[in-house]
Amino acid sequence: MKKSLFILALLFIFSSMIAQVEGTKRDTTKIKMGNRTIIIVEDKKVNEDNKDVQIEEEVIIEDDNEEIEIPEPPEPPEAPEPPEAPEEMSDEEIEVEIIGDADRKIDKEVKIKKVKKEKYKAGKYSRWAGVNLGFNQLRDIDGYSALEGGNEIWDNKIWASRTWNVNLLEFSLSIVKRHILLTTGIGFEFRNYSFKKDFDLVYTGDVIEPQLTTFDYSKNKLHASYVQVPLLLEINTSTKPKKGLYLAGGVIGGYKMGSGMEQEYEFQGQEFDREIDDENGFNLNDYQLMGTLRLGIDRITFIGNFDLLPVFQDGKSLTGDGIGNVSLGVQLVGF
Repeated sequence: MKKSLFILALLFIFSSMIAQVEGTKRDTTKIKMGNRTIIIVEDKKVNEDNKDVQIEEEVIIEDDNEEIEIPEPPEPPEAPEPPEAPEEMSDEEIEVEIIGDADRKIDKEVKIKKVKKEKYKAGKYSRWAGVNLGFNQLRDIDGYSALEGGNEIWDNKIWASRTWNVNLLEFSLSIVKRHILLTTGIGFEFRNYSFKKDFDLVYTGDVIEPQLTTFDYSKNKLHASYVQVPLLLEINTSTKPKKGLYLAGGVIGGYKMGSGMEQEYEFQGQEFDREIDDENGFNLNDYQLMGTLRLGIDRITFIGNFDLLPVFQDGKSLTGDGIGNVSLGVQLVGF
């Protein structure tokens, strides 16, 4: 038994010696430098003479921090185009600074335009200023009925009896923003009446009267000019100037600047054209007061005026007391 154990021990020692002779040894060296680790690996093989022989050396460098790919910063959004500025609007330039990471170089400066809110101007929405054309008819001012009795002599040709208005200045006050306005201004009216019958205007004392004549007048026209000031209450359905539906009503006051009469006729084969001026102004009323109604659709405005004061001074016309004028027209040009 002892002999067997001894043989086994010898075999074990012998096999260990062979493994050492023919085995391989590995040495590892680690060096730490900042965030990196350098590993040197040496593999050595032991030969049968028990001498070390280096057969391979490997160097491994490890980085403690994984490389992180930094994405490119997104481009800042482009500044939106400013809306088109409406009439009489001003632009104001401001600076907007976008601040980012300095290392990523995304600091940028962008300039955009800031548009001021439109300033409301009431005058842009009223429609007094402009040039108007209307047609006149003389009527009984009490109820605006047709002329009767002795007043029939004043019947006029409607299409040949015209009113021209040149309204130069306009001033408006907003009551409810763009929708309800109070408007005034200054304008001029040039009014005429072309009569159907042939008569001359003559004085009996200080009273004017039409007297029939044997002349056949191709033109028998009385004209007068006035300076006027309106007071109108206006309603606009649209927030844009001269758009939508427009309605206005009020009064117009005026003062007579001048008057005259024009006559054209033929006598003994000759044509005559004469202008008659009268220092008393044919007893036309020096003052004028009219009611007015105006209806506008987009840029078209229809106008109706009716006298609140008679055309002639009270008691100064033999047959013309209580006669007033009614006119219908349209605005040709708006200012």
